[in-house]
Amino acid sequence: MTLRLTSAAFPALLLVALPAHALEDLGECLAAVEAYHHALVEEDIPETWSADLEHTLGRAVSACEDGDLARGAGHLEVAKAQYEALFEGEDAGLGGVTDADFWVLADTMWGNRSYGKGVDYMQFDMTGDGDGDYIGYFENQDNPDGPSFQMLVVSKPAGEETVKYGFVSLPYNDGSQFSLCNLEEAPEPTALRHRQFSPEEVAALEIPVSRQGAEIDDGMCDTIRVLWPVGMAGELVEGMGMRVPLVLDRN
Repeated sequence: MTLRLTSAAFPALLLVALPAHALEDLGECLAAVEAYHHALVEEDIPETWSADLEHTLGRAVSACEDGDLARGAGHLEVAKAQYEALFEGEDAGLGGVTDADFWVLADTMWGNRSYGKGVDYMQFDMTGDGDGDYIGYFENQDNPDGPSFQMLVVSKPAGEETVKYGFVSLPYNDGSQFSLCNLEEAPEPTALRHRQFSPEEVAALEIPVSRQGAEIDDGMCDTIRVLWPVGMAGELVEGMGMRVPLVLDRN
């Protein structure tokens, strides 16, 4: 799919471009959220592409209605980055990966009919091959080893038949390097966000990675960055595809 800004979207984006710290009251917060909604309608962006943005806007409204304008402003900053990401790489599509490819693997990881168990996803080019990927995530509270936050990346470059995927499961509160903070004490549910990393950030890692990645934020501890290793073939897993080890990083 190709997304292009049209002139009709610019009046709404004048408000969207306001710095989040300029919020002074609930009305201004709601007006900013409405500006995003207007722009999404004007650009005819499919709901599957804007679901993550809509979720963030909902959190902004809730925070502002609770009187916490600073937290609402923070959510709007995230929303701004998510909105801009929708228009990055105008020639990027969804390659050969399909909705069915994603849900087959999601069902394998999280059980049949995983779409009804709280599994959510976003779409962007995480692998850096110019085609969009599916990034699913799920807070698994039934894990025999304890509650965990799990993330699944599914990709199929255009022209290829075999799916490539990456999967990570991060435990809560076990003291390891990539442990998340206590689920019950967290002020908000753990969030997964799309982020474009700077050339300096990716150069600091030991292996080449795509600049398009994700951040996992439990609202308490340092965020965990998840990136796709560029050029890694992966290991063939029967019935699933080529599994590629995702790269984790944390300050």
